[in-house]
Amino acid sequence: MSKTHDGFTLIELVVVLILIGISVALVAPTIAHSLGQAQFRKDIRSVSAMLTLARSQAITHKIPYAFSIDINERMIWINPYQQERGEPPKRITQSPLSHTDTLRVTAQTRENTSGTHTLMFYPNGSSGGGTIQMARSGQEETVEIKLNIVTGLATSTRSLN
Repeated sequence: MSKTHDGFTLIELVVVLILIGISVALVAPTIAHSLGQAQFRKDIRSVSAMLTLARSQAITHKIPYAFSIDINERMIWINPYQQERGEPPKRITQSPLSHTDTLRVTAQTRENTSGTHTLMFYPNGSSGGGTIQMARSGQEETVEIKLNIVTGLATSTRSLN
């Protein structure tokens, strides 16, 4: 009669734990990079959605709307455009760009890398035009969102650095 042993030996358990540890060590950086990319793409979708919202609000309410971006604070918002500078305009909606490291706004042939800047949308659907460049450090991808002057529509292009 032969003896049968149920269970694992200590050596078998140690080998399995070492293999699991090596697998986790190899996969963790990939997961972290993928998460960073997903969060950056969320910021891109937020900017595109906010530009679309500003255009549709201008058309619907028949008044100019402003899409504002604070490069230093990494915040975007829209509001009805007010020519008088009395009280600060009411922000209809705002969103942080917490996963974007580099922002550049080009409006009326001026490139801005700091401060607050505004892109305008008009009741006929047109806009003041402009370009928003977004990038995340550690990633090769740069996204450029261009605002068409005639149609007011935003188009984005991705480029590798």
